[in-house]
Amino acid sequence: RRFVVLVGVILSSQTVSGVACRAVAALRAAARAAGEPDLTPSWLARADADAVSDIISMCNYRNTKAKAIVQVAADVKRARNRVATTVQGYTAYRGVGKELSALLKLVNEPATAREWCDKEAAALCGGSRGGGGGGETVVDAASLTTPGDDVTTDDPR
Repeated sequence: RRFVVLVGVILSSQTVSGVACRAVAALRAAARAAGEPDLTPSWLARADADAVSDIISMCNYRNTKAKAIVQVAADVKRARNRVATTVQGYTAYRGVGKELSALLKLVNEPATAREWCDKEAAALCGGSRGGGGGGETVVDAASLTTPGDDVTTDDPR
């Protein structure tokens, strides 16, 4: 779960939140289509940055973000699938600066993450937020989690 949040926060930079939610959902769907249980560091680290760029094509700066999240996945995989838990650890990841690391620290705290997800997931991923009128694909909050997802777990994903 924490890895998915990390990827989502990187994708959200300079991108409307609803678009970032759709990009995360597309990555999760691609990983599942490849036989993975979910978006994992192993799958993303093996992925070609150009293919990832195509999957997240709805995001601004998609090529830069694709390279960043593939590198982050390799870093997390090298750390035995453990996602950083400190601001300093987050800023060591490519594509994560001080502001994003502070946000990650906040949303990856179990109690805060639970509250934030409950309040924001539907608002961020439901309805048409920014950019576009009719015909826009909408991702609801439920599509961003799988049965058994729990933001309070110590599971590094």
